[in-house]
Amino acid sequence: MSGISTTFNERGWEATVHDIEVMITFSALPTALQLLLTVLFVPSFIMLFSRWRKIGPSSFGLAFNVFVLYISSWVYLVTNILSVKATILQAILESPGALYGIGDLNSERNQIEDSLMRYYSISQCAGTATLTLNVLFANTIICWRSALLWRRSIIIVWLICGFMLSATFAAGAADTRWACWPWAISGPGTDTAGSGNMYAGYAAGVAAAVLTFATNLLATTLYVIKILQSTEALEKYMAQGSKFSNVLTLIFESGAPYCALWIVVVAWAAGMNTQAIAWNYYENSFWDIFDVLVNAALVPLAAIQATYVVWLLVRGKSAVEYCVAEAAPPMPTFLAFQQQPVETMMHAQFIMQQQQQQQQQQQQQQQPVVQYAQY
Repeated sequence: MSGISTTFNERGWEATVHDIEVMITFSALPTALQLLLTVLFVPSFIMLFSRWRKIGPSSFGLAFNVFVLYISSWVYLVTNILSVKATILQAILESPGALYGIGDLNSERNQIEDSLMRYYSISQCAGTATLTLNVLFANTIICWRSALLWRRSIIIVWLICGFMLSATFAAGAADTRWACWPWAISGPGTDTAGSGNMYAGYAAGVAAAVLTFATNLLATTLYVIKILQSTEALEKYMAQGSKFSNVLTLIFESGAPYCALWIVVVAWAAGMNTQAIAWNYYENSFWDIFDVLVNAALVPLAAIQATYVVWLLVRGKSAVEYCVAEAAPPMPTFLAFQQQPVETMMHAQFIMQQQQQQQQQQQQQQQPVVQYAQY
């Protein structure tokens, strides 16, 4: 039969299997992370509105931020799943030619492939746009937490964070424009290594990744310093409940794992911005594995980190909230419209718990006296 090779293309088969495995990861991992984000978002969003009088006007700003993060992550998930579907269909469509050298079996094949490629282009554009949005709004929440911890230096903290947020948005927007441009890979007058998809292959994307890492490093550093300044309160906090659980809360609330993740993202984005790596890396190499992880998990992880911080604060489970409130009394702040010392989110839950404990102790002390009088 003309046009058909009797030799099975083993290399083509391995490449097809690898592509399908990657596509399964692209759909399964972000779906699982979106479920985790939903578990954190729903109670946080409800409590921000139901307890706004205790939290202060900042509750509305936080609610808006976590809502944008949640919706943006859903947009990313939906477009990603559509891209996965298109890629799998394209692999099926190309498999006869790739595996046995069969030529075009249908004159409409090219039209079908062009139609499927549109889904990938949409996913590339939406993925980079949602990453920029999630990074911006997540970093805003982290900066807000840092400013609340360092209220004596709140202006300095917001000036530094404001500059970093503005620069991150500018770099991310430039990378998003490049990723959404239909001719990004072979644009006129360019020598980029890629399309800018998820901050890879374009200098602006690398700059956005570096700025995001710097912002989170600053926030984590301010968190750690504040915790270390309250060593006695930290010892009390560690003595309550499960020590293992408290350590995990400290680690994840500080953002240290998330900050470490961005170190690797910066290294990956910088490597993928060089043609020697971007065009020649092998399957199952660092660049291949992390390319999958970034494309599948980075957008929801940015939303999860920020929403987790809000979730801890509104439920009164924040480690730094306990340590700061235990170490010093509440201080006046302009974050709420009250003239007396403000019970902001940082102190409201702790003060309420203290009052409840005092009431319980008083009732326990009075109970024996009442019993003796009845006797």
